[in-house]
Amino acid sequence: MALDGLLTLLEPLGPIDQFNVKLDQDAKVLLNDSVAPFSEAIARAPILLLGRKGSGKSSILAEFKIRAGNDASRSNPQETPPDIGQPFLITIATWDHFHQLTRHVAKQYRDNNPTFDSDIIPTEILTRFWEEAIWDEIFLFFYNFCHDRDSRFQLVAVEKYVLADDGSSGSPRVAAKKLYEAAKTAVLAYVASRKSKIIFLIDSMERYPIRNVIFAEVLGGLLQAINRVHYESTSIKITFCLPEEIESHLQFGSENILKDYNASYRIRWKPIDLLAVTAHRYRLFAEIHDRRLFNLTSKLDIRTRDGIHDFFQTVMPKTFKNSLGDPEDPLAYIMRHTQLLPRHAIAIFNSIITKSFEITGQTHSLDETAIREGVSTAERLIALQVLHPFRKIYPDLIAACEDILPNLAPICSYDDLRRTERRFKGRVEEDVRNVWRVLFHMGVIGKVNNVSRSDTPDYVRSTRYCLGQFQYNIDGSFGLSDDGEYCFHPIFSRLFGITRKGADDRKTVYPDNVDILALK
Repeated sequence: MALDGLLTLLEPLGPIDQFNVKLDQDAKVLLNDSVAPFSEAIARAPILLLGRKGSGKSSILAEFKIRAGNDASRSNPQETPPDIGQPFLITIATWDHFHQLTRHVAKQYRDNNPTFDSDIIPTEILTRFWEEAIWDEIFLFFYNFCHDRDSRFQLVAVEKYVLADDGSSGSPRVAAKKLYEAAKTAVLAYVASRKSKIIFLIDSMERYPIRNVIFAEVLGGLLQAINRVHYESTSIKITFCLPEEIESHLQFGSENILKDYNASYRIRWKPIDLLAVTAHRYRLFAEIHDRRLFNLTSKLDIRTRDGIHDFFQTVMPKTFKNSLGDPEDPLAYIMRHTQLLPRHAIAIFNSIITKSFEITGQTHSLDETAIREGVSTAERLIALQVLHPFRKIYPDLIAACEDILPNLAPICSYDDLRRTERRFKGRVEEDVRNVWRVLFHMGVIGKVNNVSRSDTPDYVRSTRYCLGQFQYNIDGSFGLSDDGEYCFHPIFSRLFGITRKGADDRKTVYPDNVDILALK
């Protein structure tokens, strides 16, 4: 699909989901790999890549693929190996594929533990099952080259393993182990002879059934197994994408978190990075659909803070009033309605640009009304998307929130939360020990920081804003103190019908502890 089919008036900045960008050449143009979250992740090439849904995990994997010199089809079965020196790319990119892997481990688990009692089988055994499952994937991938004229002799052991062709009459267990070790040796030798390496990318954990006890137990040794295979040879590089929404559940089955997280990278976005991605895509759209805007901005270096600032000065209105009728910087208004994720920024700007075109018939200057309406339209979709992975884990809690949270104000006290918490009793899942801590993990509620730092711009330190510490912009856990103030994220205030209780309450919530783009 060409870029003019991706960057349209309905989606000016392109699809919000990397899955819908089918070709790597299009992904390469759309991705702005100079922004910090991408460049840092790519430089570290982590074993464990952590991030919320929409944080760009799949986009980073796409960049790994591009830099590996492989096109999208190379991850599919091929009978011809890549050129000498080019890596072998193995991907698990669909939930069905990962689930198949998990079922294979579950079968081994069942054979050794018919009662599914996780106390009987130590994590060490589960780790071994996962190691074998990962190597099975590698063997099946290299089996595709067993009929290649230049490869078949070196991969005879792999073919024998896949076909279970040992030819001996000894113990089946001993024979299987022998085939397994011979196939590993053959693969590593084959890769080394081609001056290559194996790049193994695992994505698509979004549909993780956390309430399935057996599934959760089976995943107990996954992180350890990934680390072991990764470090078994310098020829193997594994990157596993782990959604933060389920991270705590996977950690529960880890016996050594420090070791499992030794080579991890947690994706965190700053407003300046999101605006860099947005400006990059916006200018690509302009090159196709709005030559006036492209000519005005084509010489701007949008890899720099000043270039980004100049780009948005070109497209943003000179004056802007928020939904309360108060003057506000339009970029600040947009950013505080995201959870600092690229998918959210792209969704909002798609909505704004489309709405502005409907109102004015052009896209090079964004209309003030279009910004308010575009944010209003997109924020509900963003909130629903944030909650989507949690609905499978906490459906009762989220249903209760829809009834109970409208009784609170966007900014509330400790006593307000304590009084309201009583209404959740008997209406939430049994493992919800503290309603507010779980809602903090979701990004619904945060804590107000009443201390204004000197590096925070004046317009944010004004009485117009309260600074909110949310899960995505602080490190650490959420604690309740009786002298604290708490706040709901703006996108959830509207979704749950949380309204201001007094006409004099004009404060709005802005994310704290982020590198805010300094605006005039």
